[in-house]
Amino acid sequence: MYAQHKLAICYIEGQGVPTNKTEAVRWLRKAADQNHLQAQFDLDLMYYTGWGVRSNKEPAVKRQNIADKINLQESAANGDAQAQFLLAQTFFNYSHSGKKGTGPDPEKAAFWYLKAANQGHANAQLHIAMMYMFGDGIKKDMNESIKWLRKSALNGNLQAKELLDAYDRARQ
Repeated sequence: MYAQHKLAICYIEGQGVPTNKTEAVRWLRKAADQNHLQAQFDLDLMYYTGWGVRSNKEPAVKRQNIADKINLQESAANGDAQAQFLLAQTFFNYSHSGKKGTGPDPEKAAFWYLKAANQGHANAQLHIAMMYMFGDGIKKDMNESIKWLRKSALNGNLQAKELLDAYDRARQ
């Protein structure tokens, strides 16, 4: 189940394979069905946001305090970059508590994305770059955005490489 989850993350982030939402969901389901908690969280997040699946917020909303279930806060506070990234995703996409009626918190998302990005987490670097680019939860700053896109690309994130290529073409 751990390898299945890792493979799903590779498909999500485009690490070693092209980004593929269908395959990511397939492998997450396999791991989640075996009670892999992080895979369950990731799959809930995909259903909640509609990334790779038709949006259905109910599975995520019904879970009691998703972040506490997998000890994200504790792990993130202890410096675990993946936990910091997942906690940022939670704040960015829906409430930290996972309860209906509370909305996203982009400022807290930016805080945790930066923590993970500073540890070299390529996907967090991409996300914080996009937040800087659009001023979502953090002051808009194109120089910071490009800096984080470059770091993410150097760490193997294919989407960051594609965005940088498009940015460079647009500047010519």
